[in-house]
Amino acid sequence: MSCRSRLSHQAGFSLVELMVALVINLLVIAGASELLANNRRTYRVDEANANMQDAMRFGHYLISGTIREAGFGCLGSISNVVNTLNDSTDLDYDFEDSIQGYDSDTGYPDEVASDVVSGSDVLVIRSGYGTQVSLESEMPDSSAVLKTTALESSPISTGDIVVLTDCSSAAIFQVTNYTDANGNIVHNTGNSVEPGNATKSFNHSYSAGSQVLKIHSVVYYLTDNEDGQRVLIERSNESGTVSLNEMVIGIEDMQITYGVDTDASDGVDEYVEAGDITDWNDVLSIRVALLMTSTEDNLTIEKQTYDFNGTTVTATDNRIYRSLSFVTALRNRTE
Repeated sequence: MSCRSRLSHQAGFSLVELMVALVINLLVIAGASELLANNRRTYRVDEANANMQDAMRFGHYLISGTIREAGFGCLGSISNVVNTLNDSTDLDYDFEDSIQGYDSDTGYPDEVASDVVSGSDVLVIRSGYGTQVSLESEMPDSSAVLKTTALESSPISTGDIVVLTDCSSAAIFQVTNYTDANGNIVHNTGNSVEPGNATKSFNHSYSAGSQVLKIHSVVYYLTDNEDGQRVLIERSNESGTVSLNEMVIGIEDMQITYGVDTDASDGVDEYVEAGDITDWNDVLSIRVALLMTSTEDNLTIEKQTYDFNGTTVTATDNRIYRSLSFVTALRNRTE
């Protein structure tokens, strides 16, 4: 057979065959693209869930740990407290109440009102912290310099706000001078350091063995940060110095109720809102409900329906939502 004859029998693909091949290729590419998209969505959802779990765990640990310390230094178990500080009723210095709560019905404290997410709750915890020192001798009068045990590493400094207590009475004051060598604590009037003392008198002469301990206030509330993310803020005041720290990202809402003893039975009888509390000393435990959300949107195909704080809600976006509720006892009132 000639070369020309052999060439005349060779042929390419027909148009139909080419179109079929193209369709098959498009189907394969579409399938691979869908698989890739599904894998990416699954990865994003898994990552969001993991981040939310971490945020829930840390939020629980942080808030419950602070609640348990409320009133440490006998502040949570005695009612005879003398606060000698200037501005003793301010949010940061009202140490006669070791816990306080606020919501949209009660109104928010002026110090944080402009930052709080409307409708969410605010929790204030006040407690002692650090190392205690003891009085070496009884106070000769209720305004005397305190003679405390000198320690190698000084637990107290000039300007510290402290509590002096024998666990039947307590006095709140600011240290105007502390001497490392002998542990002497002076508490003069004036406000060369904020907030300063309004009076030197404690209305009580404390005996040897009474304890001196630094105290501070911590406020938890939700706000929207500069990046538009909702975060849990820890606002702390130590010796007149206020610090604001973003602690947990992704808490959409925080609702708090308080377990109160209504019949002096040393047990919780009911949980009520902040506005229903008449005496914060009746609170024995705190129930915190947190609504967590993913920081990234477009993770769910349909808008999620979830339950939070006794209410069923349908989301307005395609983020993931999870609710967390826990109860923490005020250790210094229940032991």
